[in-house]
Amino acid sequence: MKVNPALFLAVILTLSCSPPVQDPAEEQTFPELSGPYLGQEPPGMKPVLFAPGIVSTGSREWSSSFSPDGRFYCFGLSSPPKNAILFMEEKDGLWTEPMPAPFSGTYSEYDFNLTPDGGKLMYTSHRPPSGSGPEKSDSDIWMVERTASGWGKARSLGPPINTEHRELYPSMTHDGTLYFFSNRPGGRGGSDVYRARFVDGKFSEPENLGDGINTEENESDPFVAADESFIIVTSSRPGGFGRGDLYVSFHGEDGSWGKLQNLGATINTADTEFCPSITPDGKYIFFTSTRAPGMEYPPIKLGYKERLGVAAGVSDRNIDIYWVDARIIEQFRR
Repeated sequence: MKVNPALFLAVILTLSCSPPVQDPAEEQTFPELSGPYLGQEPPGMKPVLFAPGIVSTGSREWSSSFSPDGRFYCFGLSSPPKNAILFMEEKDGLWTEPMPAPFSGTYSEYDFNLTPDGGKLMYTSHRPPSGSGPEKSDSDIWMVERTASGWGKARSLGPPINTEHRELYPSMTHDGTLYFFSNRPGGRGGSDVYRARFVDGKFSEPENLGDGINTEENESDPFVAADESFIIVTSSRPGGFGRGDLYVSFHGEDGSWGKLQNLGATINTADTEFCPSITPDGKYIFFTSTRAPGMEYPPIKLGYKERLGVAAGVSDRNIDIYWVDARIIEQFRR
């Protein structure tokens, strides 16, 4: 067959200028992340998606908690009917890939926060008090210790914190006071926020935070500052911007909580905002939102089968993690 030299040269030049075909495995290589907060650019006074394509991917991610030294991070991932807790650590200057917690995955586990000293993770679980057997229909608060050598054995907090009803979203102060929400009898409405002091090595009977915080609607996901100076709560009360808004209350000099104040349209949307937390350095508010991200998700950088398995079959509803400068709450301080 006679070959046209000019055509042959054109084909060779075209091929030589074409980008190489990328190996699918290479596309899944986890990126090198270094620096505070996974090396992400800090937000200003408007919320932005946290770590898009790495943490927030459109695969139902929620909750955030950093250790005091900023070198350990955990977040949640949902694949109905299960929810799992994932960890990332900064080692040798680089952040590791998110991996499921060793105590998480068998039962549905979510709604978590590290204690102010970073030594314990308080979380919500549907596992039975014995630690094995069929999953419970209600939820309890569990705790697991974090040490230099790894994680201890998870244990239920038991009564009087846990009941036959739902207890969720534990948050703790420096002195060991535990805040959480529950639908136990005796509350104002669907779910209320409670507080239990830690006295003589055990938790006292939980007390309802009262009318300043709780209403006949659902109050949930309380995050209390480590010094107990303020608390952020999700509420579905009338007059908000969406199905659930974030509110803040400040602790008065008399020890009582002031009335909740809506954090406004900068934070809240017509959708749902929940799972608030404050970074240990006090600089940023993290929260989860069902709002549309307002951007195309970058390609997910995953190189591990575990998370792909957890994320399989998720719904197309947006559930992502956002962060914003914590100074935004100062305008509500009176």
